[in-house]
Amino acid sequence: MSARKSPSMKGRTRRQSGVTLIELMITLVLATLVILGLVTLMDSVGITNRVQDGMARMQENGRYALQRISEDLRAASSQYCSNFGGGTGRLGTAGGVAAEYFLEQARPAVAHYDVGSALRFGPVVSTAPGNPPSPNQTYLISPRWMLFGTECGLTTCTPAVNAANRGTDTTVFAGPRVAMGVNNGQRARGADTLSIRYLRGAGVRITAMRNNEVEAGNLPVQLDVNATALGIPDTTIGQIWATDCQVGDLLRMQVSGGTLTATGNFNNDSMPSFNEKTDPRAFNMARDLMQVSYFLQVKDDPDPARVPANRKIVVLMRSENGVAQEIVEGVERLDFMYAVDDALGRTNYLTAAEVDAMAAACPPSPAQLIGYQANYFGTPEAGCGWRAVKSIEVSLLLNTVSDAAVTNDEQFRYSWTNAGAANTAETFERPAVLGTMRSGLPPYRMLRREFRAQVGVRGYNY
Repeated sequence: MSARKSPSMKGRTRRQSGVTLIELMITLVLATLVILGLVTLMDSVGITNRVQDGMARMQENGRYALQRISEDLRAASSQYCSNFGGGTGRLGTAGGVAAEYFLEQARPAVAHYDVGSALRFGPVVSTAPGNPPSPNQTYLISPRWMLFGTECGLTTCTPAVNAANRGTDTTVFAGPRVAMGVNNGQRARGADTLSIRYLRGAGVRITAMRNNEVEAGNLPVQLDVNATALGIPDTTIGQIWATDCQVGDLLRMQVSGGTLTATGNFNNDSMPSFNEKTDPRAFNMARDLMQVSYFLQVKDDPDPARVPANRKIVVLMRSENGVAQEIVEGVERLDFMYAVDDALGRTNYLTAAEVDAMAAACPPSPAQLIGYQANYFGTPEAGCGWRAVKSIEVSLLLNTVSDAAVTNDEQFRYSWTNAGAANTAETFERPAVLGTMRSGLPPYRMLRREFRAQVGVRGYNY
């Protein structure tokens, strides 16, 4: 006979019963759906944040890069109070001859020593144009030495980055930078280069000039200036650019107190007298002559979480007087176009290779100083197109550096195609189709945008 459960035991059994299997499965499904929704939302937010951060970074990099390049280009060939522009300027009161001072057009600088060997600026004596018989062996420096660019393909540049007789600072394009490639320290493939020179600042006022003509007792040229402000220690021989708004003279001069004495120049130190009323100035060439170059360089990605581990990126570099510094990351392409006046006064938009090859199409040579032969620089002067540049168009293709895009096939448009041709049809390109970017690096999962600027050359010295 079976035992019967008491009423109290039945109550305890009902209280111990849990959820059914069906209820448990429904709960798990609902929880999974909620979690999946949260994960999807978080992933979407993460993608949006990466895209926005990448775009903001790219926008700021592009803005800063154009600003930095534009500042230098506007100063290209700048010289204190010089005017190599389209006509002779005049200062002073009209009608009062005694109060009028003229800014003569197209007056090249005069080198009194081998400037090319000393400062990598202008021709060296051995390659300078021949001088006519004169009391000294000074030579003229064409304004074309103030600007020089190259147009680069995948393996070579035209003209070469270190082309002879063009004035490139060879300390910049040395070591790994001589060649283009995809390794750390090499120049990026397909990216142009540009080098410029200009005088920085207003110099130091020349208060007096003595013994400008050697014939006057065979005494050397002397200039009274504030040597401390000029930045040259006492008893030291400095390299000086002295100008009075008409023509600049480049001399070696030794400091003694507040006086600069011409020392170690050519056969003698004769030079034209400065008119003190035109506010002549002296510049310390080692400090005030700026030699600036822009180019792209490959480097290892500094991100410790980079994938793959050997990932490379491209950066914009700026070299100042031989010292190169990184400006911004993610500048994938760099191209320059030049607005150049030809012999008939027409403006042409040319590449660096076309500017360098202008030859007979160049405007006339700068006016020759008295005592120098006609056509001193040669007809045509080698590289004469560089002194006819009026403005420069800068084009940059930037990327987000990091993998900010959703896919690795985010299309982009640039003024030049990945193959290097002008993108006249303004077509979009897709990384998945290209496979490899013009730099030789993979496209990765990055967004890309073009930044452009048209910069006028304001030095009026061409």
